[in-house]
Amino acid sequence: AYLLPLGIGTAFLVACYGDNESIYLISVSILALSDPLAFGGGKLLAPKKSARGKTFAGSFVFFLSSFLITFLIITFFGSAGRGLILAAGVAATATFTEFFSVRGTDNVTVPLFASLYILISGI
Repeated sequence: AYLLPLGIGTAFLVACYGDNESIYLISVSILALSDPLAFGGGKLLAPKKSARGKTFAGSFVFFLSSFLITFLIITFFGSAGRGLILAAGVAATATFTEFFSVRGTDNVTVPLFASLYILISGI
């Protein structure tokens, strides 16, 4: 939890660099919504954890919520034409990052890698 401000600040800096507010909105929304949803979904759907302490059900919930968040924000900002592909890429990047992040570092790594993916993909 102590790394949360660093993750939010990192997303803000990448968004400022890219001059694109959707970078910030997507990456911070994924962190704020998908992470707790994955925790709850993992506990509810599959209490057995992987060797990394995560559940595949939780990761699936994380992917779905990240996809929906990204797609809705992209659509709102008028880039719906490439929305499905970009949302899938952002969701996959964020999910992979979250799954392999070590205890608590996902508060920095998820917004960092999600925002960098968005910046590079040109949303």
